[in-house]
Amino acid sequence: LGAVYLDSGRNDRALQILTEGVSVDSTDGTLWSTLAEVLRAQGRWEESLSAYKRAAELLPEDGAVLNNLGNTYQVLNQPQSALRYHLMADQLTPSDAPTQVNLGNAYAMLGREREALQAFRRAVELEPAYGGGWLSLGGALERGNRIEEAIRAYEQAALADPNNRPFVRERMLLLREKRP
Repeated sequence: LGAVYLDSGRNDRALQILTEGVSVDSTDGTLWSTLAEVLRAQGRWEESLSAYKRAAELLPEDGAVLNNLGNTYQVLNQPQSALRYHLMADQLTPSDAPTQVNLGNAYAMLGREREALQAFRRAVELEPAYGGGWLSLGGALERGNRIEEAIRAYEQAALADPNNRPFVRERMLLLREKRP
């Protein structure tokens, strides 16, 4: 029921129901994960982190929970912890493009650009129509001053998802100025 309220945008009611739910059954990992999502939607990152940790304890084989836990660590600027959970998710879901992007983002936060680039390339190999993968790859190439490759990646991002076009247009203008 909490997930229904979450999906309908009634976060306060979802929070109430889920909080009651985990107090009744503290061993339900799905309840903890959904509670963490509600807390995240409210910007309550530390509380969300605690709920995701509990969900991960209860659902250690759930790649989505591990990814969300890693993403929460990233928001809290704890990239080493983020990387740990993204690597665990990658072990469970190695063919999932968003997992590869999350892994790449954690590597990038740690300044490990080569590994970030590998993860972003893997994401677009796995799912060529995933605009987020192309955007991330473009960003990594841009940070590496590989302008022509970055432009091509951003072009693919715009093709993959029209919602990326305004951002891509902006990046293209800046990158064209950097061309030799």
